[in-house]
Amino acid sequence: MKRIRFYVLPDPVNLLPNNFSLSCGLDVTTFAYDQDYDLGPHKISFHRGLKPTLAISSDIYDILISSPAHNPNGNVQTMVLTAGQYHSIHINSQNILDLINCIARVIIDTGVLDAESIQILINSNCLLLNYDPMNVNVASYDLRLGDRIWCNGQYHDLDSSNDVFEIPPYSYALVTSLEVANMPKYLVARYDVKVSLFFRGVILSNGPQVDPGYIGDLFCVLYNGSDTEIALKRKIHFATIEFATTIRPTAGYSGKYQGQQGFTPFIPDEVRHSKGGVLAEKMTALSNDLNAKQEQFIAAATAREANTDRRINWMSIITTVALTAGGIFIAVAQSTNSSAQAQISELKTLIGDLKASIKATEPSNSKPSTKPSVKSTEIQKK
Repeated sequence: MKRIRFYVLPDPVNLLPNNFSLSCGLDVTTFAYDQDYDLGPHKISFHRGLKPTLAISSDIYDILISSPAHNPNGNVQTMVLTAGQYHSIHINSQNILDLINCIARVIIDTGVLDAESIQILINSNCLLLNYDPMNVNVASYDLRLGDRIWCNGQYHDLDSSNDVFEIPPYSYALVTSLEVANMPKYLVARYDVKVSLFFRGVILSNGPQVDPGYIGDLFCVLYNGSDTEIALKRKIHFATIEFATTIRPTAGYSGKYQGQQGFTPFIPDEVRHSKGGVLAEKMTALSNDLNAKQEQFIAAATAREANTDRRINWMSIITTVALTAGGIFIAVAQSTNSSAQAQISELKTLIGDLKASIKATEPSNSKPSTKPSVKSTEIQKK
């Protein structure tokens, strides 16, 4: 059984009607504070003011619904950080019944959030701050590229007059989104690079999970795996984020990066001033070396081909002679003419001389003999 407890500021006397029914299955015939209402096997209750000291369990969800008038510092993110005892807080909620219905469905049904749920939650300053309602999709949200980028050991600030940055080939850049995370303790998020950027060679190289309860900037490492510069424009849709419910409420993220602004704290000291694009220079040097090796190979292959052509000419002569001899052998097989036998004997001698000549043209470690063949001299005399 899950128990959802709503704490509403200001006092919800005039915010909740005496009776109402919600699509999540909540049916209230006579509204009363501090009373449990059944939602199937689950329980929902509403309370005045801030959360009192109550028993805590892994199945209890404490939700604060507030307004800017009850935020003493006038800053949404500050109030979020100081409201750590709640599983989520919601500010500027125009329709409290829609919000209650949405939260109940998200917690009880679990799964990936749809467009309606995302829209209601971000409109109450949950999930994302500094959002654009037009970027909500069927079951995700399109993140926009932020104003600061780190690449090759340097920071690059974008603005209206300088709104494009190019990631060098085979280099990586650390980027942030314009949106700021404000995650409930019962929701987790994941995001990945836009598909069109991926097809151009951009890879999101870190595992971008946003933990339940995390509040702060969203950043990621984009790696350009292509051999050309890839331009990124300020405020473009560069990544898509989706949200899903955990099976039970969590304690929420409480690490050292909670509430951080900017990605400088995330970069290790030994990396912060290093050159992240040296891989490009190494790839260029490797390419030049391969080109030189290729030219050497082509030159060697050309010389070998020329030598091979000479051998092919001699082989053509031998083949012609062999075919002629074959015809004569066939004729001899069918005849006992002594004249044909003499021609065969002379042909054998000629083939032997051709073989010797070919062997003399082949490269050898020893100096070839220049002494003419005895048989060749005899033929010339004839």
